[in-house]
Amino acid sequence: MNFDADTHHPNLKLSSNNTSVQHVSKELKHPPHPYRFDVLEQVLSKQKLLGRCFFQVEVQYKKSFIVGVCQGVGNMKSSCGGEEQLGDGPWSFGFGFDNGQCIFLNNADPRNLRCPDPPTGSPATMRVGIFLDHRAGVLVFYRILTDDTLVYICEIQNFFWEPLLAGVFLPEINSTAKFL
Repeated sequence: MNFDADTHHPNLKLSSNNTSVQHVSKELKHPPHPYRFDVLEQVLSKQKLLGRCFFQVEVQYKKSFIVGVCQGVGNMKSSCGGEEQLGDGPWSFGFGFDNGQCIFLNNADPRNLRCPDPPTGSPATMRVGIFLDHRAGVLVFYRILTDDTLVYICEIQNFFWEPLLAGVFLPEINSTAKFL
């Protein structure tokens, strides 16, 4: 998977192959695009997610990040957050940390979570696995340990009528995310 260069915020720098992203302090110049996030440091995947799939994102952060999916191919920017963070939109679902607190976000169902073995250190590194069964409406978030063990975090059941896009919100300078 890779990130969509037409969606990333000006303070997010994509790698040459668009598989990783870093929050930088200096705003980068990009051609205007209607899908580009201009308020929050977010970026979406290029690939549309359908059927059954599993993908991983590795995030390096200090206190906060969100990784998730959104249903919004028709109007990506507004459906996938727009001026709100990933997970705050009605068809947007996110998992991450907010000032050290493990959270699941969906404006219809926000909840604090008890995360097993939260990462330590500053910056901390966390691998998040996301399983999607689009037809069944199942979305599952996992923490992936260094030995590749999957640790269940949370699951939601919903109805998806459009393809989903993966997304990342990196509010802190020098935080990074990459698809594995």
